Amino acid sequence: MKTNRSHRKGGHLRADMYEEFAEYMAAFVILAKKDYDIDVHWLSLQNGLLFIEPYKSCVYHPQGIREAVRAVMRKFKKEGINTQILMPEDM
Repeated sequence: MKTNRSHRKGGHLRADMYEEFAEYMAAFVILAKKDYDIDVHWLSLQNGLLFIEPYKSCVYHPQGIREAVRAVMRKFKKEGINTQILMPEDM
């Protein structure tokens, strides 16, 4: 879903993948409840938005994170998911 085609080492979430990313996040919340009986009350889409990291990471510009959050909010609403989205810090 990212410009670098890797789940690691930064890269940007592609604009054409916002809805797919939202589907992924919704599936995570739904399966946490279904498979483990865990209610996910809060969720951050990414920690450290401005840094390329060797582990699973994504770099966001302001418009990119805004659109990703909007896509996730739409999907959560459609699925009846009440999980709140937390905005991360960058330092």
